[in-house]
Amino acid sequence: MTEYALRISDEELNRYRMMAAFAAAAEDAWWMEAGMVPGARVLDVGCGPGAVLVELARRISPGGTIVGIDQGAESLEVARRLISEAGLDNADVRQGDATDTGMPEGEADVVNIRHVLAHNPPETCAAIVAHARDLLKPGGHLYVVDSDGSAFRPERDLDPDLQDLLDRYWQMLADRGCERLAGPRLGAFAADAGFEVVARHPRIDAIPLMPGLRPPAWAAREAMLAGGHCTEDDITRWEAAFQRADAAGETNVLFGPIYTVIARRP
Repeated sequence: MTEYALRISDEELNRYRMMAAFAAAAEDAWWMEAGMVPGARVLDVGCGPGAVLVELARRISPGGTIVGIDQGAESLEVARRLISEAGLDNADVRQGDATDTGMPEGEADVVNIRHVLAHNPPETCAAIVAHARDLLKPGGHLYVVDSDGSAFRPERDLDPDLQDLLDRYWQMLADRGCERLAGPRLGAFAADAGFEVVARHPRIDAIPLMPGLRPPAWAAREAMLAGGHCTEDDITRWEAAFQRADAAGETNVLFGPIYTVIARRP
């Protein structure tokens, strides 16, 4: 699996928590459709800092268990803290790769993969989905969510410096060979891996760009610096632009297409 570009910070964790709360409210019926119900055994592949994992752990109680898998030690440390703070006894996390989690095959009721594929090349996306199939018991479900990175649009024009940050972030992902159109292609990835596609749920999310909130591109600044996609001066310039936006106190809105596919292992 490609190294994840986003670093975990308090700012980034706040964004994760906000999006997890939104997902829990917006996708409750889809979670049920995929079998994430009390008593289910769930694997959360690419769980990150565990914000969605915590919501799912509550959703499958009582009797259900969830294990989060992530390659990042920093993310797992945060996830363990969130699990502890939530007082959950049915959730755990382990280090592993999305293409080779080390988990037993054929035992999970549901494999959840959320905003993981877009950070990987197409061939790795295919390998991740194929591995998810092996982890599921017959009749188990894949629940996979991702975006169309080519189609995010702001309600108001962004500060030119912030637009520059976003443009360079997408260029970094493109240079890594990542699948920018992961969202629209989820059904194809699932079908090619031998799944029966049960449902496709596209939607447009209105993501508030509130004062103090930072987009994923900001969390990727160190990766962009390391890859030659920006300089220290660029980062200073972007930070100044965020400070201007915060001081203005205005909330912009970013509209983004989000795709959910539910697929069944025959």
